[in-house]
Amino acid sequence: MTGNINNEDTNFISKGKKSKILEKLKLEKGDESYTFRKAILLSLVLWLPMLILTIVENTTLSSSIKIPFLGDFVVYARFFVALPMLFFTEKTIKFQTNNTIKYFLDSGIIADNNIEDFQFNLKRILNLRDSRIPKVIILIIAYIIVFIFWKSFDQSYVESSWLINKQSGSDLSYAGYWYFLIAAPVYHFVLYVLIWKYLLWAVFMWKISRMKLNLFPTNPDLSAGLGFLGYSLLSFAFIGFAQSSVFSGEIANKIAFMGDTLKDNRLIIFGSVIILSFIYFFPSLFFMSKLYSSKLKGILEYGVLTSKQSLVFSQKWIKDKYNEFLDTGDFSSLTDLNTSYDIIQKMRTVPIEKRKIISIMVIIAVPYAPLLLLAFPANELFDFILNFFV
Repeated sequence: MTGNINNEDTNFISKGKKSKILEKLKLEKGDESYTFRKAILLSLVLWLPMLILTIVENTTLSSSIKIPFLGDFVVYARFFVALPMLFFTEKTIKFQTNNTIKYFLDSGIIADNNIEDFQFNLKRILNLRDSRIPKVIILIIAYIIVFIFWKSFDQSYVESSWLINKQSGSDLSYAGYWYFLIAAPVYHFVLYVLIWKYLLWAVFMWKISRMKLNLFPTNPDLSAGLGFLGYSLLSFAFIGFAQSSVFSGEIANKIAFMGDTLKDNRLIIFGSVIILSFIYFFPSLFFMSKLYSSKLKGILEYGVLTSKQSLVFSQKWIKDKYNEFLDTGDFSSLTDLNTSYDIIQKMRTVPIEKRKIISIMVIIAVPYAPLLLLAFPANELFDFILNFFV
């Protein structure tokens, strides 16, 4: 049952308006969006001017500065890993959230008397998504964050970098101005827009968790029918992948150019993985109370039913020694009832399985793996991996 919600209303990520400019650039065609082309084009538009300016300023591969442009790991991480990943993440999130919204309605989890509330909350969230005011605020925040980062720079870190004018030693280079005024704010804007949409999704999940839901503790997904929520949360975890990529690039610069070690940054790595994993896992906790109540109610109801069925079965087959096995479904009925009770006993009070939680953590932790190549000689790392698997 989908009420009055059409396909466009279930498109949580974007309104789906066609852009004539994008169609002329062959970045969209009809309902198809060429995500790979968009990601590469924006990355090159932001990166190429910095390359040209550093060539002019002789800081592209210059040995006279500590961090040349083509040696800056943060640049690669931000514009060739994180930014493209955000584009692909948006497409993945769109697919998973749309399916989740449809599943809530088609599965009957939303009680009939709450369909209108569901539609009302969804449309309010979609109106916030389409509003220009949040995007303007996000753009302002992006510039504020970049400005703060610019002014709070560790001078020992940037005094010999392509970002700084070699002659003055303190003013930004032309490439540095492009980075702080254009490239970095655009990246942060794209990132914060997706984070904003994640927050909207979290609010929507909280609203749903306050409604009356048709939850069945015997559902084989072990989450009373809410197990599908894990897929949408897993898709949002790729935002964390993009964030970790930039953190990893910053740590790589410190190891390669500032003399830091991987051990010096281990708390940052583990802390960021745990915090980001919790953030993108958090909305599932909204349903804990309902799932706990559903499990407790199921244990009590099916516990009574199982006891009565066992009593009848024992009286009929043990005490009275009834022997017409082929004419009765008592055995099958008792087995099915016991299976249902076992499912309730194993039911989770959080609608996401451990495997998906681990997957979220792995997705966020993967960008830190290349740091091992800076921390250990390649031959030692290869021997370790070989010995580990062999």
